[in-house]
Amino acid sequence: MDKKSVIRKLDFINDIAEKMNLPKNKAKEVVDSLFTGIIQSVNRGPVRIPGFGVFRTAHRSARKGRNPRTGEIIDIDSTTYPIFVSDNKLSVLLERKKNKI
Repeated sequence: MDKKSVIRKLDFINDIAEKMNLPKNKAKEVVDSLFTGIIQSVNRGPVRIPGFGVFRTAHRSARKGRNPRTGEIIDIDSTTYPIFVSDNKLSVLLERKKNKI
């Protein structure tokens, strides 16, 4: 992925400000509120946004691993990590865009 293809948060905020005719500081509040809301809600259960996708968490159990440098067996703690699964509508739109390029 090259630098030109990466959309930064500020780019996203600027797009929202322009499309919604909002001052940039208000658009930043909207974007921050959206991200915060998703993060807080996904702790309670999956967050489904129709036409976009589902944010959820998954659990990885504790396990044994191996230190690649020393070969020593180590304990790896359990962890909870985020997952995003795109909605079929989003997948279709992305596929169409890919085929046009």
